[in-house]
Amino acid sequence: MNVNDQRPIEFLSFWEQFLVTLRQRTEKVTLIQNLQTGPHHVMGSPIAIKTVLIQLLENALDAVEGIENPRMELSVTSEAERIRIGLKDNGCSIKKRDLSKIFVPLFTTKPKRGTGAIDRPEAHGPDGRANGDRSSCRRGYGGNHMASTGGR
Repeated sequence: MNVNDQRPIEFLSFWEQFLVTLRQRTEKVTLIQNLQTGPHHVMGSPIAIKTVLIQLLENALDAVEGIENPRMELSVTSEAERIRIGLKDNGCSIKKRDLSKIFVPLFTTKPKRGTGAIDRPEAHGPDGRANGDRSSCRRGYGGNHMASTGGR
């Protein structure tokens, strides 16, 4: 199986498997989960979706590193034909001078170890069209990281 293999994914089963990975990486972080969706199928690559979610998780873990009482809030909601996954942290926010650059390919605030990118094959299908979308808005205190996938 590779990132370009698109297939129906039973989301709740996929999500439970992802939570195992999440719990292993967030032992020292208070994790709040809000799941507002029932059994649904999404179309996509399980590898690509999991990779994007792990990279969003890594960004949130970087943001809460070294703060007192680190917290992450996970939400999963159904929106029309999409499932939206949100990850909010109470960590440090991106600097204002960098905010306008967050959608520039390969931009990173972690030059020694970050690539600044969710790999194109993971975010786009073989035809170059996006399999889902992602957005990031880190204003004020804490951050929000979102991913969505279509085809319920």
